[in-house]
Amino acid sequence: MFGKLLKYEFKSIGKWYLGLNVGVIVLAAILSFTLTILSESPDNNSLTGVFFNELLPLTLSLVFGVLISTSLVATLFIIINRFNKNIFGREGYLTLTLPVTSHQIILSKLFFSVLCTFFNIIILMIGIAILILPRIDSEHLHKAMTAIFKMEYLSIYAHGLAYVVFMTISGTLLIYFAISIGQLFSNNRGLKAFAAYFIIIILLNIINLYVNTDMTDFPGNDLTNMTIFLRYAIVEQLITSALFYLGTHFIIKNKLNIQ
Repeated sequence: MFGKLLKYEFKSIGKWYLGLNVGVIVLAAILSFTLTILSESPDNNSLTGVFFNELLPLTLSLVFGVLISTSLVATLFIIINRFNKNIFGREGYLTLTLPVTSHQIILSKLFFSVLCTFFNIIILMIGIAILILPRIDSEHLHKAMTAIFKMEYLSIYAHGLAYVVFMTISGTLLIYFAISIGQLFSNNRGLKAFAAYFIIIILLNIINLYVNTDMTDFPGNDLTNMTIFLRYAIVEQLITSALFYLGTHFIIKNKLNIQ
């Protein structure tokens, strides 16, 4: 049944969202091609030359920036809307009366949201790579890649990737928890969920001021210190993820009236 829930989540994505992300890559390719052509063409001070050399790249860059911003906002909208509408909206009664547990419902939405987030990130990385890489000399690119992917850095990269994954999970669960808190009130639920989100963020920042260990207190070199710091950060994300998940599950299971 979990697979069916997940399949339903993916079916809920509109073609507009996929089209938006494809548009980011297409426009990045067009902008990259335009900049390459302009860099190889002689200067032209005529009105037409000014348009093609300055206004056209600027316009394409602005549109590219708008597309990136829109794709990020769209991903956030999908995460919020799918959880709120599917559990606390008109679809809530149907969802919560399915032969599945609350855990399966939350986990299916979490898995879907995390995949959407990383899909969006990968699309943006591809778009930026298409835009930037053609302008980098192959020799310089090779040197940079060799320096970046040194063996001694692999541990940091692995820990960094794990941190990003758990941070994404924690951030998504925080959104779910804030939305669930908003449902405890009889009116202005969206506004109160918004307030709950920022109150939790402020509280977490205050706690971090007292419990986070300073990097300079760690023995060893910078690479070792960074690895230790990332391990602490991963544990922190695991703890907050567990708290947000349990809080969300408790509200859905015990405080939500589906009548």
